[in-house]
Amino acid sequence: MTFIKSRIKYITVLITVVLVTGIQIKSLAQSSVTGVPFIENTLDVRLKSLGNSFISFKGISGMHQVNPAGVGKKGDLNLYFTSRESFSDIRFYDFGASFKKEKLGWSVSSRIVPYPRQNSTSEGGEQSGSHKPLEFYQNASVSYELSKKWSIGFGLNYIHSDLASGAIVSEEEFKTGRALSADIGTIYNTSFSVADSWLIQTGFGISITDFGNLIKYTDNAEGDPLPMKFRTGLGLEAVYSGDWNGFKWIGMSSAVSLSKLLVALEYEENGSVKRFGPFQTIVKAWDVYKEQNPNNGEFTEYSLSEQFIYHAGVELTFFESFSFRMGYQNGQELNDFESLSSWGIGIDLYYLALDYMNSSHTSEDYKDQETLIGAEYLQLKGRIPLDGKSPKSLLRLLFD
Repeated sequence: MTFIKSRIKYITVLITVVLVTGIQIKSLAQSSVTGVPFIENTLDVRLKSLGNSFISFKGISGMHQVNPAGVGKKGDLNLYFTSRESFSDIRFYDFGASFKKEKLGWSVSSRIVPYPRQNSTSEGGEQSGSHKPLEFYQNASVSYELSKKWSIGFGLNYIHSDLASGAIVSEEEFKTGRALSADIGTIYNTSFSVADSWLIQTGFGISITDFGNLIKYTDNAEGDPLPMKFRTGLGLEAVYSGDWNGFKWIGMSSAVSLSKLLVALEYEENGSVKRFGPFQTIVKAWDVYKEQNPNNGEFTEYSLSEQFIYHAGVELTFFESFSFRMGYQNGQELNDFESLSSWGIGIDLYYLALDYMNSSHTSEDYKDQETLIGAEYLQLKGRIPLDGKSPKSLLRLLFD
């Protein structure tokens, strides 16, 4: 089966960029030079409503996507499911489970993105069949407490990207892109009390996610780098010791962090762009970043500080059951698409939890556009106690 060249460009570019993000894109800066963008952003509603700032906390269901050192929560099997529709009937599905026993935590998760069926076109311009693109990735992560204060984590990801397999352009066959990537991170916590009324816990976290080789769709292609990301941040949690029927009256969590997409390009004299493998990228990604204007060929340079995305978030929790959250994310000029403000609420009844988030772009260029980054989200989570004991919950308190 042979496709015309413009058809392949439509599939690979439109699906992976326009349809995945759900907008008409002016520029995605560093994100635009990486492959498989569907794996880049977390879909965990709690993390997103907090501006993706919680890098140094443990036990949150989506931690495997930002810092594997935080996966797993002691005593419970945690389950989650998210379904989110983007542009042109494209739906993202996220689901997974996590658990922690003594010092060892683990997490398994999957993301599936089935795309609308695409018609195949022959060299003569006639329809010659169809193809249904599919992308998914699977993750397995573990965390381990080296001490009461220090935890480390490691994750392994399998990435599958079938956008136009079987298509032939210039006698070269397009294949399914496959890649393996690794995540690594650490969290350091300390705790103390204030005036015998507040228990304070502070944390520092650092991680690198999606460290892996270039993903290729043809045998002779140079390949596209994975959206490898560096994150680091500080967090603080304060819980008041007073309680009502065993439920702490109020708790507050806050965090600030920064992230950077690890991208390195080298523009050659013949006009081609050289991309690097993960080890070279780790070294080269901290230099000045050059972005070329496709219209006039001129370059704009961005210093290291201009490449960071800044995050902040705060969460108030009442009676360990009702939460209100606010978050902010600033992508600066280079990654302006990532700039957003968000808020959310959470209801935790132990066996079942419901999280809601509403976020919007703060950049004027994307302010009125709903995307996977700026949108409404609703997520269901569940917990199953594995110690044989009936846990405390507001439902149990009300109906016992």
